[in-house]
Amino acid sequence: MKTCLLPLAACLAAVVGICGSARANLVQNGDFGTGNFTDWTLSGNVSYDSVQTGSIRGIPGGPNGDTYYAYIGPYYPPIYLSQSISTTVGDDYTLSFYVIHTDGDAGGSGPADAGGAELTGSFGGDEGVDLLDIPITSWTEESFTIDASSTTESISFSAVSPSGYYGLGDISVVNDGPSGVPDGGVGLGLTAAVLAGLCGYAACLRRRQVELVW
Repeated sequence: MKTCLLPLAACLAAVVGICGSARANLVQNGDFGTGNFTDWTLSGNVSYDSVQTGSIRGIPGGPNGDTYYAYIGPYYPPIYLSQSISTTVGDDYTLSFYVIHTDGDAGGSGPADAGGAELTGSFGGDEGVDLLDIPITSWTEESFTIDASSTTESISFSAVSPSGYYGLGDISVVNDGPSGVPDGGVGLGLTAAVLAGLCGYAACLRRRQVELVW
């Protein structure tokens, strides 16, 4: 009987592997847990940037219980944070992050180069989030999904704020699998793994039954 459990054990290992690889965060130091900008490249107006641990708008620490968050918000021109990640051409990737603003109303009006406050998020050069003069009074999740066109893509953020600062944290990128395939093929992979395990278990039991008869 113990031998017959081996296919089920292999099935469980496959399921864990499929789920883990499909949803692993590809961003390094996305929660700024190092206490600094390790793994990130900063450019542009870097006069007003830091990694903080204190309260922001009365909320202690970063989003989702994280200790740290990026604290950015220079006058125009903006600051840029970027990081390159390895990707698979044709696969969908979801970039998500949390943002808040110290002044709530972002403290500006009009375009960023004319006194407005703006934070953007991009993947592979495609801008998926553009928060221009939008009130953000609590940690708010933003996300978008896009397919990769090369084996290395860059994620980047830009920020400008004439009054106050943006808080940015819990940044993640996950591989959703091949574009156009439901669940990125994860569901099909899990189904195949489970069926293979059950079939192996059933075949083993049949063999044991035949052995007992003889």
